[in-house]
Amino acid sequence: MKIFYFAFWFVSFSYCFESSEIIAGIHSNDPQLKQLNMYNSEGNSTETGFYYISPSQGSIFNSPSTSIIIKNKYPFDQAMLTAGNIITVKGSLSGVHMGSVKLAERGQTLIFIPDQIFTPGEKVFVQVNIQGANKVSLSAAMSFDFSISSGSISGAGKNLEMIRQEFSDQSVKSQSISAPAGGAGIIKLNKTTLALPSDFPSLSIYSNNPSPGQIFISNFTGTATLNNTPFLLVLNNDGTPFFYKKMPAECLDFKLQPNSQFSYYDFIKGFFCIMDSTFTVVDSITCANGYSTDVHELLLEKDGRAFLIGDDYETVDMSQIVPGGNPAAVVMGIIIQEFDKERNLIFEWKSWDHFKITDATSDIVLTAAKIDYVHTNAIELDNDGNLMISNRHLDEITKIDISTGNIIWRMGGKNNQFRFINDPVGFSHQHAIRRIPNGNVTLFDDGNLHFQVMGSRALEYKLDEINKTDELVWQYRNNPEIYSTAMGYVQRLDNGNTLIGWGLVNNPTVSEVTPSGEKIMEMSLPDQIISYRAFKFNLGNSYYSSLVPKPIYPPDGTDLLSTSIKLVWNRDKYAKSYYLEIATDSMFNNVVYHYSAILDTTVTVGSLTLGMKYY
Repeated sequence: MKIFYFAFWFVSFSYCFESSEIIAGIHSNDPQLKQLNMYNSEGNSTETGFYYISPSQGSIFNSPSTSIIIKNKYPFDQAMLTAGNIITVKGSLSGVHMGSVKLAERGQTLIFIPDQIFTPGEKVFVQVNIQGANKVSLSAAMSFDFSISSGSISGAGKNLEMIRQEFSDQSVKSQSISAPAGGAGIIKLNKTTLALPSDFPSLSIYSNNPSPGQIFISNFTGTATLNNTPFLLVLNNDGTPFFYKKMPAECLDFKLQPNSQFSYYDFIKGFFCIMDSTFTVVDSITCANGYSTDVHELLLEKDGRAFLIGDDYETVDMSQIVPGGNPAAVVMGIIIQEFDKERNLIFEWKSWDHFKITDATSDIVLTAAKIDYVHTNAIELDNDGNLMISNRHLDEITKIDISTGNIIWRMGGKNNQFRFINDPVGFSHQHAIRRIPNGNVTLFDDGNLHFQVMGSRALEYKLDEINKTDELVWQYRNNPEIYSTAMGYVQRLDNGNTLIGWGLVNNPTVSEVTPSGEKIMEMSLPDQIISYRAFKFNLGNSYYSSLVPKPIYPPDGTDLLSTSIKLVWNRDKYAKSYYLEIATDSMFNNVVYHYSAILDTTVTVGSLTLGMKYY
C-alpha cells in the first residue's frame, strides 16, 4: 500500500505598513524651578506647583518643531484652557504663535503644539497663566525662554550606511563556537530538511538542556558587500524556526515588549514597527518634535506609555571647546522622549542640557568633523518609576528623575559618583542596563577601553543608591575571552540563567549560561553576520498554534488511487499566503513540487506517480 503524506512548513505574513562649555552643558544638574520666574497676581514671588518644563529655561539647541510641555502639581483649570488665555508663546523673529493646547496625565501636564514651526536661531518667550482646579487660592504666572537651534542638520538620522560606517574601524573579532568538553557536539541547521528558504541564515548550535523559550535575533552585517538576506528570527533552542520573516533590509532590536506586543526597528522606514501576537504589523512609532528615531531602543510599557531615543545633529564650533576643534563640527546629541497611551509627548530630556561634550571618553576624537559624544543605547524604567540610560561614549549609566528631568546619579565615566567594589576596572562602552527581580542591575560590558585586561563580560551589580556603592556580585567571561567592540545584551532569565548576546563578534551570536557559569546553549550565525541584541522569551504553544495551518484532506495514510490529488487545509485568519512542498522522502531532500504564494486553502496536484510514497 502506498501512502500519501503532506505537510505545511511556512505561513507568510504581510510586511510592515508601514564657545565654551556652555555649549556643551547649558545648566547641568540645576533644578529647573530655580530658573523660572513665577509671580502671583500682586507681583510677589510665590510657591507654585510647577515642577517640569520643556524646553528647559535658557536651553539653546531646540528643534524648530518643538512643542512645549509644562507639568504642575495640581490639575490645570479646564475653563482657562477652553478660553485660550492659559499660554502665550512669542518668537523673537516669528512673532506670536497660535497652536493647540491639550491636557494629559490627569490634567496636570499641559502640552502646547504650535501651528507653525519656529524660526531657526530665534529666542522663544513663554508666558503661562494658571489656576489650579483643586487649589482655588493658587493663581500664578510663569515665564521662561529658550532658543531655537540655528545649526541643526535637517532630516539627519542614523540610516543603515551610517551604522555600518560607525563600525567600519571596529573589526568583527573571530571566535569559534565550541562545545564544552564531554558535552554534546555542535549541530548545523539543515535548511533542506526543514524546507527553509535557501537564503535563510545558516546556524550552528550547541544545546544541553537550556531553559525553555524562543530566541529572538535579527541577522545584520556591518559590510554591504557580504551576502546576507535579513530575517526576523524566532528560534527554538535547537535552532529550528518558531517564526521567521524575510525583510527588505536589516532590522534591529526585535523583541517582545512588556505590553505583550513585538517590535523591531526598520532601517528603510526609519522607525519602529509594532506587531501583535501573530507577528502582524499593526502600528508604528517615531520620535516627535522633528527628531529622527534612534535605532537602539523602544520600550512599550504595560500602562501604554512608550519611551524612545532621538538623534539630534547640531553644528557646533568645537574650536571654542577644545584646542584644534573643528569650527563647524557636526555633533550628535540624544533626546529621550516619553509618550502617554494616547501618544502625547509628555516628557523630553536632552543631553545638551545635562552633559558636557568633554564628558566623552578618551577614544572619542573631539577634533573630528563628526562627533558622537553620548551614544545612548538603552533605556530602563526603574522600579521607582525613574529612568536609567546607558551612554556608551561616556562609559556611564545615568539615572534621571522622570518628574523633573534632573539627574539623580551618574555611575561610571568621568563624572562617576559610585565606589566600585570587587571590580577595580569597571565597565567600558557598555550596553543594556536592566534592573532584575532581585533588585540588582545587569549590563553588557563591551570593554573597549580595557580589553587588554579582559574581554567583554556579562555583569551583575548590587547598587546602594544612598551610599553610592556598586558591588560586582556576578560576572561571566567566556573561556577563551571574547571581545566584542560594539552592541551586545544581557538578559536574566526566569530560572536564574543568563542569556548573553555577544554583539559585534564573529561567533558566537548568543550564549546561555547557568549561575555557576556553565554554558548550556550557544548559537552562531554565519561568519561576519551578527545580531545587535539577542533575547529569550517563552511564548508557549498559544502563539505557535495560531501560525500553523492543519491538514483537512486527505488524512495521513491515505492511499494514492490517482495521479492527481486535491489537498485542503484550514484557513488561518492571520495568513496572507501559504507555502507548500511535496517530496518523495521524509527528510525533504528530494522535493518534486514547490508551491509558494498560495492564496487559497486548496491546491490540486497532478502528474503524480502511482505506487510512489509522497511527503
